[in-house]
Amino acid sequence: MGDVEVALTDALESHPTFEADDGTFRLTSAALESSVSVHGSTLRVRVWIPTLGEVVTDDEPSPVVEDAWFDTLERRLLEGYDVTRSTAAAGAEVGRSDTEVVVTYTIESDTPSTAVDDAKALIEYAIGTYVQGAIPGYTYDTPLGDLLETAIGRGKHGTQSSG
Repeated sequence: MGDVEVALTDALESHPTFEADDGTFRLTSAALESSVSVHGSTLRVRVWIPTLGEVVTDDEPSPVVEDAWFDTLERRLLEGYDVTRSTAAAGAEVGRSDTEVVVTYTIESDTPSTAVDDAKALIEYAIGTYVQGAIPGYTYDTPLGDLLETAIGRGKHGTQSSG
C-alpha cells in the first residue's frame, strides 16, 4: 500500500460519518446504500438508488415515464462533481437495471481529507438529486417516501433539528 492509499484510508477511518464495511466505507448518515473504496490515489464512490418502479406504491409508472425519469436523473447525477473541491475528479458513470441505478464517481486529490469530504458531498448530492426527481402524483415507498416526508417536514418547520 502506497503512502497516498494509506493516507486516504486513514482519512476515511477518522472521518466521523464514515464506517468501515467489509473492505469499503459507508456513509452512516446516508439513507441509501453507498460505498467508498480506496484504489491507490483514487477514491471510488458508489451510490445505489432504487428505480422509480421499485418505490412507487400506487400505480406502476409506464416505461416512457420510467425512461424519462432515468434520463433526467442520469444527466443531473453526471453533474455531481460541481459539489466537490478536488481539482482532479474523473468522469462519473451511471448504470441502470430493472431495480436500481448505480452511480459511480472517482476522486483524486492531493489532500486526503478533501477527497473524503468530497466523497461525502457526492453521496449526499446523489441522494438529494434522487429526492428532487420524485414525480408528483405518485405515492412512494421507502426509501424515497421517507426522504420526501423528511424534506417536507423540514420545509414546514425550518431546518432546525431537535437534540
